[in-house]
Amino acid sequence: MNNREKIIYNRINYSFISDYEREYMLMDRRDRQNVIFYCTSMYRRWFYSALVSNTMVNPASFCYYLSEKKIPVIYPVTFDGTCCLKEKILDIDVDTHYILEDIFTVKKEAYNGIRVTDERVEKSTELNLTKKLNLQDPFYLVFLLELIEKLGIISTMPSINTRVYIDVQTDKRINMSMILQAACEITADKFNMVLEGDYITPKDIFYLIKSETAVDKLAEYVLEAAGIYNSADILAKDISQCSGYEKAVYLLINKLIPVIERDFITVFSFYLRLIKPLYTQRYCMKREMEMIRELLSGKYSKDEKDSRIYRCPTMYFLTFLGSELTNSPYNNIQGYIFNKVDPELLLVSIDQQMQLMDNPEEKIKTVYTIKLNCPKLSEDSYCVKFLSDTVINEVWGEIYRIFNFESQLKNCKVKFCFDTSELHVRDTYFSSDEVGDKSCFTAKLSDLVEHIGQHLTCITYISTLNGVLSEKIVCNMDVIDISQDREGHFYPVVVKK
Repeated sequence: MNNREKIIYNRINYSFISDYEREYMLMDRRDRQNVIFYCTSMYRRWFYSALVSNTMVNPASFCYYLSEKKIPVIYPVTFDGTCCLKEKILDIDVDTHYILEDIFTVKKEAYNGIRVTDERVEKSTELNLTKKLNLQDPFYLVFLLELIEKLGIISTMPSINTRVYIDVQTDKRINMSMILQAACEITADKFNMVLEGDYITPKDIFYLIKSETAVDKLAEYVLEAAGIYNSADILAKDISQCSGYEKAVYLLINKLIPVIERDFITVFSFYLRLIKPLYTQRYCMKREMEMIRELLSGKYSKDEKDSRIYRCPTMYFLTFLGSELTNSPYNNIQGYIFNKVDPELLLVSIDQQMQLMDNPEEKIKTVYTIKLNCPKLSEDSYCVKFLSDTVINEVWGEIYRIFNFESQLKNCKVKFCFDTSELHVRDTYFSSDEVGDKSCFTAKLSDLVEHIGQHLTCITYISTLNGVLSEKIVCNMDVIDISQDREGHFYPVVVKK
């Protein structure tokens, strides 16, 4: 991947990462674990949502334009009540698809048995195994177990109210065509469970993948296979005015919609990368987190939760891999726009439009260019542009990403602090264990920076779980420029190495 592609990927993903981390730190500690559980699902929804409402340009369209065989994903790294999101690039070629590696990982783990209750893997296993997958998503793990069982390389043992998956000793070689067939069988089974009959076949699912259609047409196809016609007319009515039969159809459709999104759209787009869905409304992180927090309050049934979490897109298209596996023509409709407009310029334009919508009265922002140097971890220095109102905790998160602290932060406790001390005279000090109005989670970079040439220090203290200090990492920060710019979601950005 060249530098230009890395810059575009960085700009695309930073919009999600910064919004997620900001909203995460504003939540109560008891809510944070639930939000982490849904992190990858939230990223999936954002990845396929229009950057500007009612357009066809979403993050996925940029990524597939850059490469049809590689795709970015994010995953959470948590420690001591904080959360950072990291990103990596995955292969989605027919011979090197990441799911092939994940199947082997789960099969190996199944040697000791994997217990599933109420569509959730046992907590300790889920936590450890999910971290080993390319998609760190608990729902993806459950799908993998169903897929691998369908492929015949693991099986289930009978157990009361629980399924236990165990390894089958076989050297069976798996390829993407076999995975597609097995996934079609699973999705057909899911549809038939809702329809309460054997109406949908794997061939129907294969046909729907190839169809590149509006999702309401997909729903009509499924319902008509079960002998239910004129479903659009029934949905247009107020339920209080429906007959008994129409009310039953109405309720059936409400059950079917989450299954379409979860077991068709998500499986064949985000897991297998065969289709590209499009949600035409712009994604709102704050609203999404509030909805998840509300749904997990205990007031809602599973069906009510599913209907809110799994909301169908408007339409979907085949990816290059999807066209290859289904032997269908590849019509890159979303990609045509990039033949007319440079994607990097288009991203800047979209950033500006989003800022005008979000902050119509606040168009110009102060930008700090800061030189970062961490001698203990790297000989390289990095110049990074930050908005002045960046929260101190997010600045540390960027330092964490740039210098790759991950290897130092396994099975340990972390504390970090920012200091404007010069000649050991303490001036301003913010620490991650402080609370109140001037903690790292509320203070902004502007509370530290006063002038060009100012020297700052970020110190990360790493200790064992019982509190014994094991390492101290110092990052030097020198303010080399202060400028004005229109606020954009692509900050912070590394401008020079």
